[in-house]
Amino acid sequence: MTPLLQFSLTFTTLVVLAVILYLRLRHYEAYLRDLEGIKTLNQRLKALVDGLQSLGTKRVELQLQEIQEVLQEIRNGIAQWPGRESEGSPSRSSPNLLDICERKLYAMGYEEVRVLSDLSGVNPLEPVRVVVEARKDGVACKGHLVLHGSAVTEMDLQRGYTSFP
Repeated sequence: MTPLLQFSLTFTTLVVLAVILYLRLRHYEAYLRDLEGIKTLNQRLKALVDGLQSLGTKRVELQLQEIQEVLQEIRNGIAQWPGRESEGSPSRSSPNLLDICERKLYAMGYEEVRVLSDLSGVNPLEPVRVVVEARKDGVACKGHLVLHGSAVTEMDLQRGYTSFP
């Protein structure tokens, strides 16, 4: 191999390597520019967190407190209604037991709840079996609840049908 040919091959190789290196560096610079967006991402996230903290929950807490006060006033007003007793209902000398039964059944999705037991002479501190009728999903249900104090300790309500042929 002649020295001129050797020199030209070496020079060509160096030029090709320089071009490849230049292109790779340009690609790397573009990649690093994309990383600058990541640097600002931390700043943007911090600004977002600060903004959320500045909103605070104090306003929501105050509104919830106002709602609780209004609900308490409504409860007190309902408890003082003189005409709450409906016709055909058992005596309401033990309103707490009756309210407990109705509240429990309404909360479970029953409708048209009727207490059939006479609660007039019942001691609310002893266990009491209360016979009830109600409707759920349009089907009549009958059964009983056992109350002990203000808690329902047993409940047995059966639908009007037991089997379908």
